[in-house]
Amino acid sequence: MASITLKITSRSKKPISRLPTSIQISSKTTVQDVKDQLAKQAGGKDPNRLGLYDPKQKRILKDRKALVVQNADIMAGKEILVKDLGPQLSWRLVYIIEYLGPILIHALYPLFRPAVLYRSPLIPLSTSQYLSMALIILHFLKREYETIFVHKFSLNTMPARNIFKNCGHYWLLSGIYIAYFIYSPTSSAAVESPTMNYLNIAGFILWIYGEVSNAITHQTLTNLRTKGGTERGIPQGYGFGLVTCPNYMFEIVAWIGLVLISKNWSTAIFTAVGMAQINKADNSGSLNPIVPHFAMRNVTHAVFISIRIPMLILVVFGHIQNHVTRGTPRAGFSGSVPTRIIGVIAAATSYGIVRAIDPGVLRVYFWEIVVGRMKDVTRPTSSRQIQHTAPQTLVLLQSFWRLAGASVTWYRGAVAIANPAFDYLGNVE
Repeated sequence: MASITLKITSRSKKPISRLPTSIQISSKTTVQDVKDQLAKQAGGKDPNRLGLYDPKQKRILKDRKALVVQNADIMAGKEILVKDLGPQLSWRLVYIIEYLGPILIHALYPLFRPAVLYRSPLIPLSTSQYLSMALIILHFLKREYETIFVHKFSLNTMPARNIFKNCGHYWLLSGIYIAYFIYSPTSSAAVESPTMNYLNIAGFILWIYGEVSNAITHQTLTNLRTKGGTERGIPQGYGFGLVTCPNYMFEIVAWIGLVLISKNWSTAIFTAVGMAQINKADNSGSLNPIVPHFAMRNVTHAVFISIRIPMLILVVFGHIQNHVTRGTPRAGFSGSVPTRIIGVIAAATSYGIVRAIDPGVLRVYFWEIVVGRMKDVTRPTSSRQIQHTAPQTLVLLQSFWRLAGASVTWYRGAVAIANPAFDYLGNVE
């Protein structure tokens, strides 16, 4: 195949110095090859700073080993877009730095607790507090080990500014925030008693089980990719036949064990925030939470639950909005009706589509679209895998009926909780 000339167009607000106006590629030229050539011609710029986009949909080309000639949009327009992504840091380095914070904080803070921060006099650390310190440090040491020796990253770098957000989450929340409360002399973990020891034993068993299982699933995931590769696959084996994302589930199990040992809300809050961060894994910006997918084996049911949660949020929001603006419970009820109807219809439609697909195929789609964003997976097409003749209308009506009934129950519960709050606020004013 003869060489092909591609037009180079900058997407950056500021012009990229010495960026060429065109580039020659062959049938074997990869995305990384283009980055390397452009970086070299632009005066030795870091290739990882250059983001390549197709000219039609303007999507970034993430797979650095993908052949450029296989991208239909680029070949159709004979053009490729380039953007300066700014200073970059390797994923591995960012992970090492962010996990280092909690290790140092929990290793040093209990030994040098500033008495001025607490109203009560300091007392020696209890068994629960020492155990919490040890297990938190071991948890993040395990993460450091996996970062260096286990994980295989599909992307080389991330924007350098992300290190502040990542370190803020781990250094502040799992580091200083948890350390301040669980090592406090007034913390529940500071109490020594047989009951506390039983909780410690139960928590330690959960922590061991969660951490070991999490390590096994991480090894399964890393085995799907060759060293330096960007390929993706559908994981199988321990845990993956139980739920969709067992690596997340097992980590949460380990943190629940730490909650039992530390006996403090700070650890529970960090666990909840971590689940919220996991919930952003799909990068879709939608309300549908991803959490049910690592808590349930049946993917169809997990999608069903993930639809119910945002619908409840919409119903409660409709009630609160109209109750506050109009001032009466009746107005709150009537205002929530349109929101409830829209939510039910949208949820029933989504659930009907899901039920029309075989759950096994849905599991593949989950890893492809929500988690992996895979482009090279062969989609199942047999009649056994995709039920083309599924009674979608019946499923849709059934879903609508079940969701409508559930929404009424949720709505009544939400109103029962919200009305006393409104009455209290009204009395305060």
